[in-house]
Amino acid sequence: MGIAPPRPIDSLTSLRGVLALWVVFYHFWKDILVLFPGLEFLTPLARQGHFAVPVFFMLSGFVLAYNYSREMSVPGIRSYIRFLLMRLARIYPVHLFTLLVVLGMVVVCRAKGWPLTDAGYGAGDFALNLFLAQTWVPSFHLNWNYPSWSISSEWFAYLCFPLFCVAILRRITTRVRAYAFLALCVGMTVGLYVLGNEVPFHGLLQVVPTFLAGMAIFACQPQITQSQRYHAPLTTHHLPDFLIVLLAAIPLLTSGPIMVALLLTGFVALVYCLAIQHFECSQFWTNRYAVYLGEISYSLYMAHTLTQKVCYKLLPADQFSGATLVVRSGVLLVYATGIAIFVLGTYYLVEKPSRRALRRLFRNGDETHHHPSVSSLAA
Repeated sequence: MGIAPPRPIDSLTSLRGVLALWVVFYHFWKDILVLFPGLEFLTPLARQGHFAVPVFFMLSGFVLAYNYSREMSVPGIRSYIRFLLMRLARIYPVHLFTLLVVLGMVVVCRAKGWPLTDAGYGAGDFALNLFLAQTWVPSFHLNWNYPSWSISSEWFAYLCFPLFCVAILRRITTRVRAYAFLALCVGMTVGLYVLGNEVPFHGLLQVVPTFLAGMAIFACQPQITQSQRYHAPLTTHHLPDFLIVLLAAIPLLTSGPIMVALLLTGFVALVYCLAIQHFECSQFWTNRYAVYLGEISYSLYMAHTLTQKVCYKLLPADQFSGATLVVRSGVLLVYATGIAIFVLGTYYLVEKPSRRALRRLFRNGDETHHHPSVSSLAA
């Protein structure tokens, strides 16, 4: 008889949506400030949007452990290949689509003689992107559809995940070991992010401790069967709400290594709280709009930069810095509409149908296979 897949954790899906929005503001913040300079006081928060990526890695480690740890704890070539195919089915269609759209934009710009606003459009980098290996080089720099660098790093983590299950997760037999391992992963993560991009292979090195931190969070959770529910104390229901407000305040109140350490440890605490509460946190995390935002977050993360490239050519914000409030608001509305068109088009025309078709194809051989019920950036 097949094993029922774990129930989706809506709050983690919603967190993914919040993080993807943070990345969007991070990339568009310069243009928003040109149009509305009065928002300058939020710049410290917006400029830390890149910290959403390590949280995506944490979520990925937790969710894959939540869905696959039992299956992957026993090595097997067949289950390993099936696992990789299911992961590839989830991340690759959107990655390939956005990469080809950027390629089309580059071809048009070069044919028209238009200057490219970004660097990194070489043939070698394109080939690495095709194979999701763009971060697998000693000195990585952003190129092509630049958010996809994190997908390349996640793909590396997916390749290593069965090894992590066998060599690490299976050996964490007590909660004390789980918490000790989580503390080690958080310390390594903070160290790597404080060092920044100076270390070789930084794109790959950053994913490992954060991904393992997510697996450690899973190991710290009480084991709950499908027929049970964890009942969080009433006093903790709003703890994730408090944590997300506190995390938003940290960049506004501090900076440097202290800010890095507080942000990363705070997000570990947030993921832990949402995971252990499962379905009993506040409506902020479980309402249908937040969950929907989380569902489309992968397309939002991967496709919003396509709008940015178009807007920089056709409607640069610098030309409207002195315009009236109505005009500046209209420009921002055009930006938001463009993001919605690219994102929803990618989600409904590429991500959703390809995910359904490919998962059905890869699952046909084994009805007992666990499918991901919620994931990080790309599940």
